[in-house]
Amino acid sequence: VEGKQDVALVVYNSLGEVVYTRNENGMSAGEYTFEIPTSGFTSGMYLISVQSGQASSSKRLLVK
Repeated sequence: VEGKQDVALVVYNSLGEVVYTRNENGMSAGEYTFEIPTSGFTSGMYLISVQSGQASSSKRLLVK
């Protein structure tokens, strides 16, 4: 996060459905770690999308 930003984290399943969201408002500059509770997820591939201001990043998540 650069400067003070709102951060949105969204997890999508393989069908493109939102299965988890987390929004944090006014986070200060720095690096953060978020824990995603996957106990209710079925096995498979998920997409994690993080957006902060105009920056965004996506990563894959494999749940066994």
